[in-house]
Amino acid sequence: MKDRLIRDRVVAGVYDKKLQEKLLNEANVTLDKVIDVARKFNAAMKQSNVMNTTEEENAILRIKKSSKNYRSSFVKNIENCKRCSKTHEINKCPAYQKKCIKCDKFNHFAKMCKGRNAKQSDKHKKQVKFSHIKSVGTNKEDSCSTTQWEEDLVIKGKKLKFKLDTGAEANVIPLRSLKLAGLTPLSVKKCKEKLINYSSTNIATFEFFIVDSDSPILGLESCIKLKLINRIQECNRICQKDLLKEIEQRFNHLFEGIVHAPRKVAFPLLDQLKKELCKLENMNIIKKVNTPTDWVNSTIVMKKTNNELRIYLDPQDLNKNLKREYFPLPTCDEIISKVSGAKVFSKLDAKKGFYQISLDEESAKLTTFNSPFGRYCFCKLSFGLNIAPEVFYKYFSQLLDGIEGVQVYMDDIIVSGRNDEEHKKRLLEVLYRLEKNNVKLNKNKCEWAVNKLIFGGHEFSSDGIKPDPSKVKAIKNMPAPKCKKDVEIF
Repeated sequence: MKDRLIRDRVVAGVYDKKLQEKLLNEANVTLDKVIDVARKFNAAMKQSNVMNTTEEENAILRIKKSSKNYRSSFVKNIENCKRCSKTHEINKCPAYQKKCIKCDKFNHFAKMCKGRNAKQSDKHKKQVKFSHIKSVGTNKEDSCSTTQWEEDLVIKGKKLKFKLDTGAEANVIPLRSLKLAGLTPLSVKKCKEKLINYSSTNIATFEFFIVDSDSPILGLESCIKLKLINRIQECNRICQKDLLKEIEQRFNHLFEGIVHAPRKVAFPLLDQLKKELCKLENMNIIKKVNTPTDWVNSTIVMKKTNNELRIYLDPQDLNKNLKREYFPLPTCDEIISKVSGAKVFSKLDAKKGFYQISLDEESAKLTTFNSPFGRYCFCKLSFGLNIAPEVFYKYFSQLLDGIEGVQVYMDDIIVSGRNDEEHKKRLLEVLYRLEKNNVKLNKNKCEWAVNKLIFGGHEFSSDGIKPDPSKVKAIKNMPAPKCKKDVEIF
């Protein structure tokens, strides 16, 4: 069975049609018989070729066999290679792995490059090589009439169009134009007489150079004498500040504030929101607005952990127009450096933070916000204003200025001391100043005379400063990776 399959495959794959027909005509052909017939046929074909070869061809074959380059004569060569334009053996192109300087691609030389950039550059080279520039000018069909600065001058009753060239220091007239006016270089002479008009003023005279060019040119000096151009020594510009002042006075109505519609509040929160607004109004943090205002902002209502509502101002457009003081806020590293060496700590939390700072009437109107129950404005510094943190920090830093061991960060005040007596003295001085300026504290969030204080992601203690254990707990308790995927997750 195996021999029959091989036999059929050999017969089907025979290249010579005559041999294939001979094998197919044989009856009861075996694999051995197929091989025998194929060998005999091959030998017969070789003998036939030898018998049909002429004496000259035999001589050439003998010369080739005796030559040292016998084998190389049968190697296939590539002529006029499309990659290097040379003749070479197959798979031995000199351009292989070479980079083209035109298209930055590999395996061909620049002269055989067929890229788009190469075609453009070749076209450009051909133009440069076989073209000669006789004159430079603009195409009248493509250019606008204003790009050509020309004037008509009358010479012996004939109009000639002169080009006004402020960069030229002399006047030029072509010989062809001179002949059109009926003049020749021999008939033109320098004028030695002064001409005076009826008003007893001198008439300007001009010198021209006769050249073999295409267009007449009038130079700078002649253009000024003929008053064809005027030299402007300075340009009067409207002062930018005066312009802005005039715009603000005349078109102030175009720059009025932006009014936002009230945002929807969930129905279950409406009663609680109304109570919170009344509470803030009674505390003199907000007040009702009944007059028109330029700015009406939106609000964000958030639920705190104790289920109370906190109302945030959302002054996106107002923040873009507020003037900031850019008072620098302290970094965590600065606070750590000033607290180092302390062993007793206290942390005071300003109640309702920014609400400790009052706003004047003009600033309060800018904080007007919409609600389902009407418009209100903040009488105190509101959450959401981009100036709030720096204004709050500036106020408290100036309020507690001069007291050592005191650091202010947002709505927290840290009092530190190297011992109990020093800490107590500093703490009492801070409380006296807060009382004098009517600053309220949140008793539930304050910490008094502790040896360990968590603040800003760090733990301050008598032993020094280290990261807050709750912040690194997840990292410490993370299981050790057991495979590549666990390492990638980490």
